[in-house]
Amino acid sequence: EIAAGGDASLTADVYSLGVMMHELLWGQRPPAPGVTAIPSRLLIGDRRIAEICADCLALDPADRVPRVDVLLRCLREWWRSWRRSEEVADVVARADFLQRRAQDERTRAEQLNRRVQSLRERIHPSAREVEKLPLWTLEDDLLRTETDLHRIESDRMAALLGALAIDPQSALVRRRLAELHRGLHEVAEAAGDSAASARHLAALSTFDDGTHRDYIRGDGTIAVSANIETAVVEVRHLVTVRRRLVVGSVAWAGPAGEVSPALPAGRYEVRLAAEGFHEVRLCVRVGRSQRWTNALPGSGEERPIQLIRLGRIGPDEAYIAGGPHLVGSADQEASSLVPRSVWTDGFVIRKRCVTVADYIDFLDDLVRRDLHEEALERAPQQRGAADDVPLYLYGRRPDGTFFVRPDADGDPVHHDHPVTLIRPRDADAYATWLAARTGESWRLPFELEWEKAARSSDGRKYPFGDHIDASWVRCLDYHPPGTALEMARVGEHPAGRSPHGIEQLLGNVYEMTASEHRVDGPIVAPDGTWSEEPCPFEDSRVVRGGAWGRDISRCRSAHRSLIGNHRTMLVGFRLVRGLD
Repeated sequence: EIAAGGDASLTADVYSLGVMMHELLWGQRPPAPGVTAIPSRLLIGDRRIAEICADCLALDPADRVPRVDVLLRCLREWWRSWRRSEEVADVVARADFLQRRAQDERTRAEQLNRRVQSLRERIHPSAREVEKLPLWTLEDDLLRTETDLHRIESDRMAALLGALAIDPQSALVRRRLAELHRGLHEVAEAAGDSAASARHLAALSTFDDGTHRDYIRGDGTIAVSANIETAVVEVRHLVTVRRRLVVGSVAWAGPAGEVSPALPAGRYEVRLAAEGFHEVRLCVRVGRSQRWTNALPGSGEERPIQLIRLGRIGPDEAYIAGGPHLVGSADQEASSLVPRSVWTDGFVIRKRCVTVADYIDFLDDLVRRDLHEEALERAPQQRGAADDVPLYLYGRRPDGTFFVRPDADGDPVHHDHPVTLIRPRDADAYATWLAARTGESWRLPFELEWEKAARSSDGRKYPFGDHIDASWVRCLDYHPPGTALEMARVGEHPAGRSPHGIEQLLGNVYEMTASEHRVDGPIVAPDGTWSEEPCPFEDSRVVRGGAWGRDISRCRSAHRSLIGNHRTMLVGFRLVRGLD
């Protein structure tokens, strides 16, 4: 430039420094005046330092960095940025290593959990300590593995947040944080943890660069088939109103067997109808990018929903269609089963518990058949069998039939109270009597049938949603301080009704089941199906639902308790029947 007669300006020094930079960055001088090498062949640095070098080597002095001090400022800014990116890259590499470790620990935890469940099913609660030692060892190992997993995930989160503090605009860190929060959201949503689910979804939305847009939107579909070709499906939104899930607007309608259009992730009521058949209703939860089908949880085999011909279901009965559903509690609620998805075959359940009036009909029929001793043996008694003189709850007429009267404390007994103070064998006898009288196979429900009736197929915590209020169920907390505790009449708490119209599944009285009280419940096959034999009289049975004399914490669909052969005013029963 000087030889050509130009001014010896500061930009010439900048050009000279640009040549030196080029040799440092690429290991050679510029291939031609004003030209830099290909940026991808840099020995050190990044595209930004290559751009600074190119600005120094511009042929026209007016296009160059104007002075050396300006160049120094540009280099310092680049150096700080590059060092940050290098530091961030190191932290992200550590976070990626922790992610691989977390995956290994998660796989190990899943394997241990399967082994624990398998061993639990083979060891009876009454087994000796030495027989339980292998199970305890596995459980301790599982606990350590889960603890390690939580620590690793916590370290990974801390590392990425630290990297974000170094460079808040780092696209790499934000991508990793989005991936982390998506994984944690999937875990929380599967566990039914709504608070954690909302927290991680909000974080995912903050860090997402568009990669997870479809997941955040959460669209899924519903596809159900029926045993009747002409059946039609109507899908309605389930929305929370005053803390209860209620049916909202129609989301989609079409022929059974078709796949619905995209639906936002959430809960829906599915209705199937066909001319000449009872309408079927079930509540389902559509996961993110998931297609909900009536399929076996383990194998994924889809099964059509069975519609029942008109006249086969009475007005006081509800039909629970066969299908998958959640049992147990993710909150590790005391006495609940371990959460899992199972398949329960369809059944019909009485909307109301057996009442005093219903049970007196049974006792009076025994009397009319000259079975007086059996009638007295099965009549509700306020004293146990060990008492010298049983105190019968009901009065008797001269002909031996029974009538309602106040109990021993003077409290009224009503015809529409649930029958109590009977034993499981008496409930079984009533079911056998009613089956013979009606020609239907009435029996006590198994506990997983009861839980499906209470929770439907969307995994709700209560028959009416995920919230509970003491005014909706008859429990200890229902009674104001200083007032007498009392049982409710059947149907007295309509706010506690299930989507199928079933009354008082929670509160008022515990409900007997036919299931033996095993810590881990019935044995579930790999495909999610289960089978169970009725519990013998001499063993304890599962009762469900909470009671008027127990606090509200017992009034949960996943809660389990037990009863032996003793009588109590806290336990009643309702009946179910199969579809054969």
